[in-house]
Amino acid sequence: LVISISFSSALTGYGASLSLPASVASFVQANQFTIAAAFITAFVGGLFLLASAVILYYYPYYEASEREREIETMLPHAVTFMYAMSRGGVNVVEVIRAISEAEDSYGEVSKEFRAIINNVDYVKEDLRSAIFQESQETSSDMLQSFLEDLLNVVDTGSDMEQFFLNKSELYLEEAREKQKQTLETLEVLSESYVVVFVASPIFILIILVVISLLGNAQLTPLYAMTYLGLPMGGFIFSMIIIIISSRGPRGLATLEQRESGEIYTRLEIDRQQLLD
Repeated sequence: LVISISFSSALTGYGASLSLPASVASFVQANQFTIAAAFITAFVGGLFLLASAVILYYYPYYEASEREREIETMLPHAVTFMYAMSRGGVNVVEVIRAISEAEDSYGEVSKEFRAIINNVDYVKEDLRSAIFQESQETSSDMLQSFLEDLLNVVDTGSDMEQFFLNKSELYLEEAREKQKQTLETLEVLSESYVVVFVASPIFILIILVVISLLGNAQLTPLYAMTYLGLPMGGFIFSMIIIIISSRGPRGLATLEQRESGEIYTRLEIDRQQLLD
């Protein structure tokens, strides 16, 4: 309502400055609130339409990016499990099938591998063609590279167990580096938070309180910083930390061999056990 009144007043003044004909000026004067409401409705509707178009355009890219992120997060775990199975004498088709059936554990990686199994089981493609097709369709460059290397191993008949072992070591080392970078980023953010939202506000608040006691300042900036600035700053930093943490590695999957010979996957154990 306030916006409509302000807009109608501006519309009336603008019409008067243009020296409109008497009939047009009287019409504007008589329907100024209706015209103002129409303009505001059109403006808000245009903004809503623009926002909807932007969301519809960029949402598929966002979904593809999130899927790529999850694939690259879970692929080291999946490859480690594939090494464990291949070491137990399971052929590559059954290894891929086991990953495709473990969606609760490997998420989007299982969906990608399920596409390979579906092409083998239902489309009756050979394993090589199914792997090649999935390598061309996946949204993850990391998975694409893995499937292309797997395809070379299938073509040449190389040692599948050694291939999975090498890939496990490579991906685990990359995951450790990413985790280290994430921790360093969080460390910098924590130091920035202490400086910007702890030390600096205390210093400024002390100055404002002293000035206000001398009667030379108003308390409005003090209230604004205390009840608006600090909570908003804390909320923004919390969201940044949540986003960074969600995009970091979820853990490092390695292998452990028990005395009985059973091999199983576990998180956060010494890297040397992977080589045993």
